[in-house]
Amino acid sequence: MTTGPAKLARNSEANSEANSKTKLANKLANKLANKLVNKLATKPSYTSIDYGVTLLRLSLGVMWIAHAMLKLLVFTLPGTAEFFVSIGYPGVLAYPVFAAELGGGLALLFGVYARQVALALMPVMAVAASVHFANGWVHTSPNGGWEYPVFLLMASLALWLMGDGAFALRRSPRFSPNF
Repeated sequence: MTTGPAKLARNSEANSEANSKTKLANKLANKLANKLVNKLATKPSYTSIDYGVTLLRLSLGVMWIAHAMLKLLVFTLPGTAEFFVSIGYPGVLAYPVFAAELGGGLALLFGVYARQVALALMPVMAVAASVHFANGWVHTSPNGGWEYPVFLLMASLALWLMGDGAFALRRSPRFSPNF
């Protein structure tokens, strides 16, 4: 096997090209690794307001999950559907309302687009308030009053206005008020 000058030149060019690609890949990998390390090393600077918003978000998330589980475990979904029919709403709405409450509660708990979730859940609580309006103000009235649903409605509005809070997994840049 002979190694002529042309073959050596080709091997040298191939090695040079491979070395160049390897250097580029290493440079890119180092750059990405440095960005990741910097991001992980940089601690977010949260304020007491951020922590307060987080407590509001977590409280609303737990409340929505509890509200959904009440429909599932205490009243049952068919029982909730019957209640919806008794107050003039289609019974089939019990199922998407349950899903919205449970999914929304989990999203709030984990801070996944919390502002949008709080905003999206507001109509559910507005309807609940309207259903209980005739029962009086105090929620301990027979059949429940409108005090609690309106409070939760306003708490959801406050969360939408204030933001996601600390430790949110996915922030909510869209549909966020800027005033």
